[in-house]
Amino acid sequence: MFFFYLIRAFQLLILIRVVLSWFRMERGNSFSDFVHDFTEPLLSRLRVVFSMGMVGLDLGPILAYLLLELVLEIIVAVPAHPGLTF
Repeated sequence: MFFFYLIRAFQLLILIRVVLSWFRMERGNSFSDFVHDFTEPLLSRLRVVFSMGMVGLDLGPILAYLLLELVLEIIVAVPAHPGLTF
């Protein structure tokens, strides 16, 4: 159950980061700095792998959210089905 809430909290931080990106936030705002610093390690890795080049479209938050959702489904499915093998 701990990982379920941890992943949901991380997904919430990604959504908050997307909403904050719509507004001009000055660096030094402790809340936006926290959200940025917490989510940037995953999002920067996804940006490198799934770069859109010159388009300027950042799919990192969408991909991170979907990837975390997949991990969450696996975490929930494995205990529910003990005979499940990968």
